[in-house]
Amino acid sequence: MVFTATLIPQPVEAQTVGPGTVNTTVSTGSGMTTVVGNTTISTTASTAATNVTGGTLIFDATKGPIAGRIIVQSVNGNAVQANGGAITVTNGINVRTQGGHAFLANGAASSIDISGAAISTSGVGAGLAAIGGTITALGVDINNTATSAPNVYLFRTNAGWALWVRGSPNSAKRNIVPLDGLVETEWLEFPFTMNWRFTRPGTVQFEKGEPFCFLTLVPHALLGQVQPEIRSLDEDQALKTRYEASKLAAHDGNAVPQGWQRHYVRGEDATGRSAGFHLSKRKLKPVKY
Repeated sequence: MVFTATLIPQPVEAQTVGPGTVNTTVSTGSGMTTVVGNTTISTTASTAATNVTGGTLIFDATKGPIAGRIIVQSVNGNAVQANGGAITVTNGINVRTQGGHAFLANGAASSIDISGAAISTSGVGAGLAAIGGTITALGVDINNTATSAPNVYLFRTNAGWALWVRGSPNSAKRNIVPLDGLVETEWLEFPFTMNWRFTRPGTVQFEKGEPFCFLTLVPHALLGQVQPEIRSLDEDQALKTRYEASKLAAHDGNAVPQGWQRHYVRGEDATGRSAGFHLSKRKLKPVKY
């Protein structure tokens, strides 16, 4: 007599969270849990908003009866944390923390895959924290508004002047790009942030002393008064003559043996005529303390 045993796989347990507001921790220990669109998960009192110890937690703003942004926020606790298992974010999510990590992959068995997220953190805590685990992030904006960190500056400019905030010029970092912003520092009474966007999955590290922000003064009150115009060079015959002379000089057979003629550096046109006001180097005043 022969007995044959057949193993029948058990169906994966699936759960759905949302839409609406959830004020308790969303926990996943096995199976699959999906947070659908138009869901807000909000916890306080040092409690994590979500916690995965096994299985998979999915955030998908396109799922559910009403597609919409998913918001996860916590106070003195981590917002989205994996202590084992996997977390997947698709189609965007807003994560806000006060005193905790926005995303935490804790332990080698933890993984987080993010595709589109807006992260805002304040106090102690990182936007993305991988402690033994792995985090893959694409299309993520991190905005850290911490006011308890050292060297937080409040900028103030004269009326009509603002700060153009951007990345360090003539430099680049792999997997990340700086985002520009014009900040009206003539009235602002709180600090602003320098924001960066991940362009592909990977790890980015800023070394000690490496510039991460560049500030340029801008008379922004005058920008609206500027009227750009496109006009024909034929309307200014004197300028056209000088322009054509510079083109001829650039293609002159003697220009190659002479090498770089440094007309612009000296503040001269191709004929040697001085431009009048010209600065080849800017000598800016040092910061006063």
